[in-house]
Amino acid sequence: MCVMLITAMREEASRQDILREFKERSIPLKRTRLDQLLRFLIDFGVLKAVKLNSYKIWSGYLYESIMNQDPQSLLEDYLEQGRQGR
Repeated sequence: MCVMLITAMREEASRQDILREFKERSIPLKRTRLDQLLRFLIDFGVLKAVKLNSYKIWSGYLYESIMNQDPQSLLEDYLEQGRQGR
């Protein structure tokens, strides 16, 4: 969920952008795990690769839905849950 939210908030995000967001919040995310998450989101039609190592939300409807739900607040909530081990 966090990778999807970060990508939506940036409109287009690279692996480095996503890793930086996690690092800024002191949450470890290995590149191999990020690659697994990206592959999952691409396979299920959530994200699309738009350039080498750059991703966007596939559906305009999904993008609008995310942006209408205060994605920054949602992201912070999900990251906090991760910190607490939920």
